[in-house]
Amino acid sequence: MRYLAAMVVALSLPAHAATPVIDARRADVAPVIDGRIDDACWKDAKPAGGFLVMNTDTPATWTSEVRFCFDDANLYIAVRCNEPDVSNIDTKAFERDHHDVFRTDHVEIMLDPGQTSNEYFHIGVNASGSVSDRACTQGGHIGDFSWDANITSASHIGDNDWSCELAIPFYSLGVTADVGSTWRVNVCRHKQKPKELSSISEKGAFNIAGSFVELRGVDADFNRYSYVIGEPKMSTLVKGGALELSLGVDVRNDTGQTAPVLLDAWLISPGDNVFAAKQVIEPAPGDESAYTLGPMTLTEQGEYVCHVRVADALTKKTLAVRKTTLPITYVPVAIKLVEPWYRNAIFSTQSIDKMQLDLDVRMEEAALKSMSADVRIEDLSGKALSSLTVSPLAVSQRLSYDAASLPEAKMRIVAVLRDAAGKTVADTSHPLRKLAYKKGEVWLGKDMQWRIEGKPFFLNGAWNAAKDRVRDYNAMTGNPEGDILWIAHDIMNILWYKVKSLRSDALSDEDVEKVTAYARETRDHPKLFAYFTSDEPEVSNIKPAVLERVYDILADEDPYHPVIISNDSMHGLHAYATAADINGLHPYPAILKDKRVNDLTKVAVFVDGTAKFFAGNAHKQTVAYLHQGFNYGDYGAVNQRIPSYVEYRSQDLLAIVCGANGLMHFNRMVAHYPELHIGMVHLAKECAYLGPRIIAPTASIEPTASSDKIKMLLKDYNGEMVLFACNADDEPRDVTITVPGADRWHVISEDRTVAGSFTDRFDAWEVHIYSTNLTKPDLLTVKQINKLIDDANAKRRKPGNLAFQMFEGDGVVVSASTNYAGKYRRLDAGLWHVVDGIVDTYDHYKALTWHDTTDKESPDWLEIKLPKAHRVGRVVVYPFDKTLKDYSVQAHVGGQWKDMDQVTGQNRDRIEHKFSTVTTDRIRLFVTATNGPNARVTEMEIYEQ
Repeated sequence: MRYLAAMVVALSLPAHAATPVIDARRADVAPVIDGRIDDACWKDAKPAGGFLVMNTDTPATWTSEVRFCFDDANLYIAVRCNEPDVSNIDTKAFERDHHDVFRTDHVEIMLDPGQTSNEYFHIGVNASGSVSDRACTQGGHIGDFSWDANITSASHIGDNDWSCELAIPFYSLGVTADVGSTWRVNVCRHKQKPKELSSISEKGAFNIAGSFVELRGVDADFNRYSYVIGEPKMSTLVKGGALELSLGVDVRNDTGQTAPVLLDAWLISPGDNVFAAKQVIEPAPGDESAYTLGPMTLTEQGEYVCHVRVADALTKKTLAVRKTTLPITYVPVAIKLVEPWYRNAIFSTQSIDKMQLDLDVRMEEAALKSMSADVRIEDLSGKALSSLTVSPLAVSQRLSYDAASLPEAKMRIVAVLRDAAGKTVADTSHPLRKLAYKKGEVWLGKDMQWRIEGKPFFLNGAWNAAKDRVRDYNAMTGNPEGDILWIAHDIMNILWYKVKSLRSDALSDEDVEKVTAYARETRDHPKLFAYFTSDEPEVSNIKPAVLERVYDILADEDPYHPVIISNDSMHGLHAYATAADINGLHPYPAILKDKRVNDLTKVAVFVDGTAKFFAGNAHKQTVAYLHQGFNYGDYGAVNQRIPSYVEYRSQDLLAIVCGANGLMHFNRMVAHYPELHIGMVHLAKECAYLGPRIIAPTASIEPTASSDKIKMLLKDYNGEMVLFACNADDEPRDVTITVPGADRWHVISEDRTVAGSFTDRFDAWEVHIYSTNLTKPDLLTVKQINKLIDDANAKRRKPGNLAFQMFEGDGVVVSASTNYAGKYRRLDAGLWHVVDGIVDTYDHYKALTWHDTTDKESPDWLEIKLPKAHRVGRVVVYPFDKTLKDYSVQAHVGGQWKDMDQVTGQNRDRIEHKFSTVTTDRIRLFVTATNGPNARVTEMEIYEQ
């Protein structure tokens, strides 16, 4: 996880009152974007004001108002900010996406077109018209500034105000036919002198997706934008002495209609030259078709910015666009290793007798007939170890060499192209390595399964603190214990805190030495499995080339152990594709409190997309799905809860069905959630049992289901057929499944059997696992595990405790003078845990206890507000680490606080207070002295006498 800078992430209290509504108006004539808000459409649009100071119900001192209009192409937004003294306005201009936009007078617009309460677009525009924008996910917890909308913006400073206008194309916002006319939005203002932050959300919330307000009436034709453009793939060829490039592009038509559209691309070279290609296409509805754009004759090599677009064939108006960067270099002859297939290295336990490579010559076929190629393997001194001559040449040819005779050493493969006169036309080299046996050597098989010393390995691992470990994980970060393999996570800390050039364009020589030294110190650890180098680098301003350099150093110094990174976006996956071997992919679904089973679509989409992306890449990454083992409500989100055990199990196994071949549990705050401290024990055990079956070969027979919503994976584990089936939909359904040749199935973790062809009930996103081995494994059923979790949750509620709540927002409101976890976007983040029935003995990042922030200063206070008044006569306080020394228990009576009990000189972890009963709905601890610098409380209980 990454915590956003204070300028971007604002704090807010939770909102529970009625949600305000903003109305959007259709613009008959688009406004002129000059910042003045004087167009006819704005006069018809109802302004929305009522901005509240951040974290309060207090109206902003400096008022603001916003208007929304639209047509079928754009969303238009106008914001007016009252400013009696315009000389106070900070009007600095910046380049696009400069973070200092957020340090000037600016407004922030947050748009959630799909009402996800999890993913949105965040746009800042300042009084000079400068724009910084990003795509946010995880409820606003992280954001990616590499996302850019094609925004037109302008600002204007008047006599007693400043204003801005924006035109945002719908295609930039990824709208499709699924997007309705009601969106969720937020508009915020940051005034610098004097400083005031305010927004239209309740309690003045900023980046908290669950607190956005409704924008109604955006009744545009979104179906026309339902085209999906795949990642462009390039091919190069020398023709007539010039470099020609063609782009392969996949386009999917989700509009439901057949119509001609323009597919075009333009490439901007390092020297700002533009090259373009286009064609009219007519993709069938629902189909994904491959198209070729070009060839384009280029004049430069280097990193190009590439735009691919689908547009209306007649009007040329953009319907979908994809932007990426392409490193374009021409290599007239290329070597691609076929065997060995991983890291250009022959591992001892691979037992490779014949080395194979493809020699590809990127020239016109006619020119090759008179050419030859010498292809040899040589040591690093240039001595030839094996050689072949190929004549005549083809565009591609496969060559074989004896691998057994090669030495255990670093080598290179050299190919030299010669013309008919023997003159060298082009040459290239490719690294090759033959490795001596090393105990625990790890390599990737052609079947995309990992192997340790040649034996298939299912990564059933975790990125956890020591407190959060369970027995059946087989690889973890932290200090390895027992048979658990080590994922070396401390390299990430070295990169973050000691490698000064991490966010530069290239690693410095000094930092290369730091990474090299770490690899040399770590590579011989007997339990080492992999290096974990970066979490979400796409939101941390780490250049892909720098992380690729880190990977190259580690792979060179230690070819025996893979590298892991984790991405939360498809952009990140693509950008850092060659920076790791395993991706702890985590497209976290929003786990909303008010939904019984949450939508897991993102899991399927991301894992499916990952498999497709790497299918055509020489460098492969496998997915170790990394689930969200915590509650984002503890980090400032609203309307969030911990995932249920079934949601954890379903998303992990859905990822497996879609092509993941490993798991990495990311569990935090385990003690507070039985879903974790009970559920993960059993989920890890089940996954350990399933692991050998998951990495077994896919069965040759094809299962069928009566619903296309069912995703299935059938494995053949030494004759045992194992079928994973998931209902990839929000709607429960009965489904008939047929697998030829199967007589009867045991349903794993459900303690039941079904016939060979059967009809089964699937809840929303539910996974069933069927095995032809009718012997029941030593696993509890899902029902039994849920019962254990329910019982543990029930025990949290002590009889008569008026302050208890099972989930945040169940009616009890907790507030405090200050709160350490308030840095996580809202001031009361995590405070609800002081009434969750858990007496904490472990410091969970100071997030799940009350921890004041005024070091060595008093007084401090903690308040519990009950849903209604009760006669209260007993309060039990659980200081964390015995921190409370002198304090009073107060009740709010007759509009003021009254001391009910006072204590001094305390040094205990449980203190009970009894006093004459009083009718109140508010109890407060008023702390005047502490043992140590801060007041900390892990739990409070309130009882009637």
